[in-house]
Amino acid sequence: MASLTLTQIRTKSSFPELAFTRRVGTGLTLPDRVGLKVMASESGPPGTNYTVMKRAFDEGWDAVIAISMSCSMAIWGLGLGKYLVGHSIHQANYLLRFKNNVEDLEKEDANLRLTKDRVQQQVEGAKRNTEEIEKDVEKWLMDVQNVLEEIQRLKDEIELNKTFLCGRCPNWRWRYKLSRRAVKKTSEMSKLLESGNFSRVSHSTTLPDFMFQAVMRLTERPRHQGLEQCTAISLMGNRIKVLPDGLVCPKLKILLLGGDYYVEVSDEFFEEMKTLKVASLRRVDLSMKSLQFLTNLVTLQLIQCRVSDISSIKKLAQVEILSLKGSEIVELPEELGELSKLRMLDITDCRNLKRIHVNVIPRLSRLEELYIGEDSFKAWEVEGTSVEQSNASLSELSKLDCLTILSLCVNVQPLVPKDFVLPTKLLRYCVTVNYRYTEESYPKSRILKIRGIEATSLVAFKALCEKSGVEYLELEGIKGCCQNMVPSIDETGLNELKRLSLQSFKELECIIDTKQQQDVAFSNLVHLSLQSCDGLREICSGGRPPRGFLENLETLDISNCGSMSSLFPSWVLIQRLRKLKQVTVHECGELKDVFQLEGLCYANENPFLLSSLESLHLCSLRNLMYIWKGPTQQVSLQSLTVVQVGSCNKLRYLFTLSLARSLLQLEVLNVGYCGSLEHIVEIKEAEENVGGGGGNDVMFPKLRTLKLVGLENFINFYSENSSVNMQTAKEQLRDGHLLRHGLQNLEELSISSCRVQVLFQLESVEQELSFPNLKVLELKYLEELECLCKSPTHLISLPNLKKISVENCYRLRHMFSPGLARNLLQLEELIIEDCGELEYIVSIKAEENVGGGGNDVMLPKLRILKLSKLENFISFFDSENYSSTWPALQELILYLPLNSTTSFVAQLEANMLQTSKEKLRVLEVGIISDQLCNSVLTQLIHGFQNLEELKIRECRVQVLSQLELSLPSLKVLELEYLEELECLCKGPMHLLSLPNLKKLEVSYCKRLRHMFSPSLARNLLQLEELSIYYCGELEQIFNEDDAADMTSHREMVLPQLQKLTLQELPSLVNFCPVGYHFIFPSLSSLVVKECPKITTRFSVDQNRSVHAEAEAPQTSKEDVNMEQSSPETTKEIKCWGFDDLQKLLPPYIGK
Repeated sequence: MASLTLTQIRTKSSFPELAFTRRVGTGLTLPDRVGLKVMASESGPPGTNYTVMKRAFDEGWDAVIAISMSCSMAIWGLGLGKYLVGHSIHQANYLLRFKNNVEDLEKEDANLRLTKDRVQQQVEGAKRNTEEIEKDVEKWLMDVQNVLEEIQRLKDEIELNKTFLCGRCPNWRWRYKLSRRAVKKTSEMSKLLESGNFSRVSHSTTLPDFMFQAVMRLTERPRHQGLEQCTAISLMGNRIKVLPDGLVCPKLKILLLGGDYYVEVSDEFFEEMKTLKVASLRRVDLSMKSLQFLTNLVTLQLIQCRVSDISSIKKLAQVEILSLKGSEIVELPEELGELSKLRMLDITDCRNLKRIHVNVIPRLSRLEELYIGEDSFKAWEVEGTSVEQSNASLSELSKLDCLTILSLCVNVQPLVPKDFVLPTKLLRYCVTVNYRYTEESYPKSRILKIRGIEATSLVAFKALCEKSGVEYLELEGIKGCCQNMVPSIDETGLNELKRLSLQSFKELECIIDTKQQQDVAFSNLVHLSLQSCDGLREICSGGRPPRGFLENLETLDISNCGSMSSLFPSWVLIQRLRKLKQVTVHECGELKDVFQLEGLCYANENPFLLSSLESLHLCSLRNLMYIWKGPTQQVSLQSLTVVQVGSCNKLRYLFTLSLARSLLQLEVLNVGYCGSLEHIVEIKEAEENVGGGGGNDVMFPKLRTLKLVGLENFINFYSENSSVNMQTAKEQLRDGHLLRHGLQNLEELSISSCRVQVLFQLESVEQELSFPNLKVLELKYLEELECLCKSPTHLISLPNLKKISVENCYRLRHMFSPGLARNLLQLEELIIEDCGELEYIVSIKAEENVGGGGNDVMLPKLRILKLSKLENFISFFDSENYSSTWPALQELILYLPLNSTTSFVAQLEANMLQTSKEKLRVLEVGIISDQLCNSVLTQLIHGFQNLEELKIRECRVQVLSQLELSLPSLKVLELEYLEELECLCKGPMHLLSLPNLKKLEVSYCKRLRHMFSPSLARNLLQLEELSIYYCGELEQIFNEDDAADMTSHREMVLPQLQKLTLQELPSLVNFCPVGYHFIFPSLSSLVVKECPKITTRFSVDQNRSVHAEAEAPQTSKEDVNMEQSSPETTKEIKCWGFDDLQKLLPPYIGK
């Protein structure tokens, strides 16, 4: 072999690719221009000199020479040698990997062509829908086409030049060049593949954007003038009922016609539109004969059109797109088969379609898209079952060689017919068997849904799954033996499947059995749903999972699988779940553990498991003992944001310490009705010092919502060391480190039905416990809760708390200390209900160091105050020296005992009613003392100008107001169980003003005799609902009892009244005084029930107005005869709606 010596030269013929200045090695600096003079030794072949070697390098022989030569590194040092050898080896790889580079090129070429075909299909569909293609899509298709042409030329060169000497010797020179080009083109194709995932390829185009000479959009009946030059006309969204007999549009190419009403088209309407190419008609009543003039028509849409016979469609020989969606056709005639250019046929929602003639479908040889979706043709015949076949059979679909898109909804018997063969070259399809509705009428993927057939019939779909592939597969109620699902559908492992849903499989034992399966299966599955599979024991059976199994799984949903004992029984399988994001498991009674981790060893170099898991939902798993069984140090829940666990009665804890430390993204934690749960975090001695420090602190830095419900044996948020007295821990909810260090982002805290005595234990705390973002605090059914905070209370801070709701906490005696109450500056809602032992809201005794802050506690943003069913309530404070103000109060609800103190009444009068009178919107009182009730009613007299709702219940009230009562904004008035109430206003009734009242409901007011005077009716112009129940002494709704009512105008109208209910009123005689006439123009609901004495006559006129007129008492026999002969009064009426009123009420006679 020749020995080459490298000598520095400075000539113009130096290699340009070696022109550089750089430091090589440790001390050598190369000059600006470096050339290589190649000196051949005597051992080399003749003519091996600089010129020859330079030419060899120029022609691509550098890699071959680099392999065969040995360099002397003495002159230029080791650095330059390394560079040259590295560069040469890189060049040599083009030769060594020639075969691999060509194979990579061919793979990328095939992938790019498939992607191009998919995008091209979407583009063609968009064009048929008259949509505009996105510019980047058009450019991408053009770039792909150019690259594919170059690739084809390159492949031809490779085949031609890879050898010479009749194929006996490799052509090294050409192989090097072609391999280098192959790598470059492969890289280009990879980039094009990445950029080919378009979210959309087109967008809808309004008519003004169409590129035609003239466009006209009409909403009214078109006129002939000005249409001659139009190339596009839109009559979409119109309210035209009648069209002219014809329009002269000699240049028209696009016509869009459709509106709110069906419009009839004459047979001559299209006669002067012979250039029309696109006709989209919706809600049109027409005959197909009217279209015979449109011989240039390419696209025809007859959507929801009244057309039955389409046999004359054969004259439209140029039609490529035909949509009959929702039309009233009854058959597809033989003539349809003459449309030799038809590429798309849509008969979705053709409910009246009963017949498709035999051999019509196969004759449509160019058909690419066929949509026979829901509520369409179902009467497919089975070949060989009848002598004279009158309908098409499913086997005809397999004869459509060009079909690429199919939407099909069929019904078959439990055994699929033998002739059931589907096309196998489909790019997109949605085939549903025995479903009423399709998943997608116009599929964008490959969907197969099968219900209620025998398992042995699944083989009929193998060809479709194996050749076309399936992306979404749903099987429901498959009958018979099907222990292993995969071989029955696709022996290749369903590797294109992205969504799999199995429901009501009684005998299915596993999804895949590796003893019967090839190496790869479910490698692209993203969503897996298993429901009501009673025999399912495990997902993967037979040992180690196949290669690629569930590696792309993101969502797992399992419910009612009663035989499954372990969800993921092997840590080997869990290792595959790198992309798993959501796990939901419900009603699996035998499930004992979710993630089986036994045998997994901790190692720093191993990747963490389940690092993509975002949500975990476990519910009604009665035998679940472990969520994570085995060592968890190798598991990281760094992405987990939502955890919901409910009705898992054997579960003792949720997380280990190492798992809890990784919950940096957890936002929602809901735990309910887990009877054995003692801790949220379980600290095991073996874990305490594993994983690199951190102590036992659990931060939960992003936790926003924490709900604990029905945890009867809950002890603490996390387990203490064994030295801690467990009995002491059970007496209180000691959040310890959790409250001291974390929950800085907690916004909602809800605790219900737990054995808690103290919510915030502060006795051993030295620093402030702050919940800076807590907005909602809910405490319900905490039967042992005695107080919220155990001293010193000044160490707790709730600066942004907006709502406090406390219900059914029977041992709670007070809520806050003065210091804590002053801290609630953002509090908007305070709701306390059913706390039988509660005596005070703020207790001075609860605060050890009461100093500073004064004696006034202001809640500046309190909008809602509700105190209800507090049997032992005394006052807001346990000291008369303190007071509270609520200047923003809008809603006050009080249901308090009769022993409320004078101090509390004074606080309401002085601090609440005076400061918030202008803002109060809702006032609801009940079961309160006479003093408190009188105080409230007294304030009513002074006026709440903005009060909208007033509800008074179970109070000893004789009259709402002794003087003038004006509530101009009141919309709702409810009076209930006021047993001493006699009237609403004592004195002249015209002093009662309720101009905006919409709802009035009065019930269980036993002493009430009448409601209003007729003159008040003129004031109730906004009243919509009037309901009166169980008022035993009520005789008349409107009573004439003062001078103001003595008027000759006795016709009263309640224009907005929609609902009138009179029920259980045994003394009621009249709705209004005799001689008065009430009219209800808007009444739609009238109920008069259990009113035996009523004499008012209700009637209805032709305008649907209801009339109420009171008749004078009958005293003679003649009157009795009149009563028997004419239905003047009605004792019981039940009318809901205008139709009932006209049927059941007598007609209004008039005067």
